Amino acid sequence: MLESRKDLYSDNTNQEISRLNDARDSNLEAFNEIDRERKGAIHNAASYSLPALDILNDELRNKKHLRHLERLELCTKQYNLAITCLEECREGITHRRELANTARKNATKKLKSAGITLQSMQAWPDFQSAAQIQFNFRLKESVTVQAADAAIAEAEQMARNLKALITKTKEEIEQSELAIKQLAGAILR
Repeated sequence: MLESRKDLYSDNTNQEISRLNDARDSNLEAFNEIDRERKGAIHNAASYSLPALDILNDELRNKKHLRHLERLELCTKQYNLAITCLEECREGITHRRELANTARKNATKKLKSAGITLQSMQAWPDFQSAAQIQFNFRLKESVTVQAADAAIAEAEQMARNLKALITKTKEEIEQSELAIKQLAGAILR
């Protein structure tokens, strides 16, 4: 299920997510209501005449068919919206990387003003790559650098989650199409 993220998605996308989630909840509740109605009719079968049961059966099949069509439409909307979210998330990752670069530059300036530079690292004269590792370790101790790195990691995880959701939603679309075909097969015997 998609979740609104004001820090990664546009206002329009967040509104679409909210509408989609509400519609999916309504669709699920409608399926549950059909099932409750069916079970209630079975429980009270003695109070129905055969023609009344046939009419109720037709009504429930019609409702179920419409809900399956609605579910297919909602799955398709979720698929398209997840792609939009992934695009916006990737833009967010790029922006967060730019902010992380700025945070590193600012942290480097603060370290330099404190007398800590790449050349002041113990390994500097003999092992410049080790000195770079030491200096990067000092940079990572900065709260702003840590926060920027955490924001990037979070956005990258969100992108991975969205990719998985896109795959899952493809499967849901296929399942919805299959459910419609199975319902039609049961009706058209």
